[in-house]
Amino acid sequence: MSASDPPFDSIAYLVNGLPSLLARRVLEQVLCFEPRARVHCIVHADDIDYVERTLTELEPAQQSRVELLTGDPTAIDFGLSGAEYLMLARRVRRVHHVLTPSAVYADAANADNVGAALGREIVEFGRAAWSLQAFVVYSSAGVSGDRSGTVLEAELEAGQAFPWPFMRALALMERIVANARHELPAVIVRPTTIAADSQTGECERTTPLYQLVDALLSLPPSQVVRIPQDRAPLHLVAVDYVARAAYYAGRRGDTVGSTLHLADAHPTTIGHLLELVLEASGHERREKSNLRSRLPQPVSDLSRACAALRGPHVFYDTRQLDGLLSQSGIACPPFREYADKLVHFVQGRRKRHA
Repeated sequence: MSASDPPFDSIAYLVNGLPSLLARRVLEQVLCFEPRARVHCIVHADDIDYVERTLTELEPAQQSRVELLTGDPTAIDFGLSGAEYLMLARRVRRVHHVLTPSAVYADAANADNVGAALGREIVEFGRAAWSLQAFVVYSSAGVSGDRSGTVLEAELEAGQAFPWPFMRALALMERIVANARHELPAVIVRPTTIAADSQTGECERTTPLYQLVDALLSLPPSQVVRIPQDRAPLHLVAVDYVARAAYYAGRRGDTVGSTLHLADAHPTTIGHLLELVLEASGHERREKSNLRSRLPQPVSDLSRACAALRGPHVFYDTRQLDGLLSQSGIACPPFREYADKLVHFVQGRRKRHA
């Protein structure tokens, strides 16, 4: 062990995906529950300044345990120098590889290349980091594509199509990781649509959920909002729940080789979501529509946000995750418990940027 290596009684993490809200919440879990852990974070050059500013919100003792490295999760060796890559491979024991649309860009033209690169680099780092205990890969329940019915945690390929290129990339990444599980201590977590923080209401501005709330808050009080009577499940999970559950799974040795769905056991619907947001915002002008396929305010920001949130009529099996979390005290809060906090967060942001 060299003088620059951490002591044996501490552990080194690699947390990727900053500055996404999910990656920030995962980082906070590590810093909070492991006071001696050191955390390395690979951040794109375009985001370094912003991430440095967000780290100032941490306590000084926590800030001192975080090291930022400039790189790219889709690049060879994560876009790091040879020395940096070998340092991480030597030190890191646990990885949280957070992949979100805000952290990794994929479109119809490059989805396959992005997915292949993500999978390749995950596997290569697993081979290089000989003392790795867990590599938590953040995929998405959206890899089920346009499937309907019940999707099991162990299922991946079922002839589905992918309306969103990012999900196609994640599905390809998962296939590559699954093929290398004999040499990689991988834990794949598949959250459904990531919503707000259930404690603070914070939500990323680029998400359809934020855009839906923002669009509703922009409506004049006299505007009637049509509430579609659509019973298709709308799968939302609080971002802090995803971070807690995934962090917990990464600490359990018996999860290696698993794929875990992170979902609300009692999903809401688009109509119920609209009702909750309107109630929290004080907007009373609404009526129910009998046309299940009809969206409120056609050709509007609200209509587009609703369409982006909607998905196929599918349910996600969570039996393996349920068993894992049964004694942990970690549970997915229903959207109704934090809808008002989300509305207040968006209202506050609108006031600050008015």
